[in-house]
Amino acid sequence: MTSIICWRNKEDFDSIWAVSDSRVSSGSNVMIDNCPKLFPITAYTFESSDYLKTHPKVLFRFGFGFAGSTLIGTNVKEMLSSFLSNLSKINYYDVPDYPTDKKMPSLMDVAELTKKIGDIYIKSLGLLFPKNTRCEFVIFGYCKSEGRYLSIKLSNSPESPAEIKIEEVDISDNSYLILGDRKDYIENKIEKIRLKFESDTINWWRSPIIVLTSLLKDKSVNSIGGYLQLCIATRLDARTLFLSTSEPFDARFVGFKLFKDIITLGGYSINVSGGVGMTIPSEDGWN
Repeated sequence: MTSIICWRNKEDFDSIWAVSDSRVSSGSNVMIDNCPKLFPITAYTFESSDYLKTHPKVLFRFGFGFAGSTLIGTNVKEMLSSFLSNLSKINYYDVPDYPTDKKMPSLMDVAELTKKIGDIYIKSLGLLFPKNTRCEFVIFGYCKSEGRYLSIKLSNSPESPAEIKIEEVDISDNSYLILGDRKDYIENKIEKIRLKFESDTINWWRSPIIVLTSLLKDKSVNSIGGYLQLCIATRLDARTLFLSTSEPFDARFVGFKLFKDIITLGGYSINVSGGVGMTIPSEDGWN
């Protein structure tokens, strides 16, 4: 199914981190190990005078992740990205217009749109493949409209497979939001890892990464595997980071080697998050 862990990290500055695996499986069979599950999504708008829409203006960025049905998850992500990349400001002619900042969509508005898109795919796929519609989504980041960080879970259930429910999850008090497989096991493992380290140290804050890294190495778990993916949302931005082993340096993005498999495109180099990366921890964390 996959696994995504989302939590509030305050080791250097307040932000929301999310980590996931990259495996797609069917039952006990591994289908592919290079499927990204976490994405930064940007909401763009254009000035009314920009008829050709050549100068997009960034409204905000946030993190998005999915677990469960890969077919539903990837399509919901793509449609959501398409809709948010072409926003036009509504002008009110019958009443006095209100300030631009009051028109800013909230992340809960984004969640409502995600639900509408997801409901359509679930009903379409569920007609012939009702067992393949299990899905969970997470939307996280700084909400400019409300002036605070938000983490929102969207999911259906075996009891209500045709309905996606929206739930705001509070992760401000050293808690976390877990999507996908083995939720209880992962939660207990994080608590045990945190007991090993001094509170508020780098290994304590990044304990979800240590836990998921160990799960990726566990060959007895078929539903979680592949490669580690990390997305960080701050007040200003949301970015996925490439990850590397410390010795030798080997930068990877969902299994693709950035300095070997993916290097250049014409006269341009291909960068992931501006070249920002992080080493993969051992089971003892970062030394």
